[in-house]
Amino acid sequence: MSNKDIDQPDEEGPEKELVDQPDEEEKSQLLSVHSQSFTWKGPFPDPMTLKALNDIYPDAARAIFEHFEAEGRHRRSLEKDSAKRDHDRRMASMISAFLLGTMISAFGVVIALVTNQPWAGSTFGGVGVLSILLASFAILRGWLTSNGSNGD
Repeated sequence: MSNKDIDQPDEEGPEKELVDQPDEEEKSQLLSVHSQSFTWKGPFPDPMTLKALNDIYPDAARAIFEHFEAEGRHRRSLEKDSAKRDHDRRMASMISAFLLGTMISAFGVVIALVTNQPWAGSTFGGVGVLSILLASFAILRGWLTSNGSNGD
């Protein structure tokens, strides 16, 4: 068999039949095909599917709706717990920053009184007060940002 035989199909082969147009007799025998598409968007199955499920399993639609409601309650409780943990963490951060700043300021007072070095006491005291203010501002800024406000 030569390359010419492989590359060129016979004129009367099956390939020829696929591209031929049907004649009048074949056209009268052709059936028309009707296609219909159905699209449904939403958290639940479409009403026809719910009805079919109810025919197979009684109260299936009710079970689906109850599951959806339970899932919503669970999701809201998780969000509430997450918000509470975030609030508690921020409060603990603010309290820790306040206590650390207060301890640094108290250390500055002790240094100023014990060593009779007012500049050293003032430095520690100023750093303590400044750390309280900066930590509080940073925590408050983070809280405002996490709640969707950008401070504008």
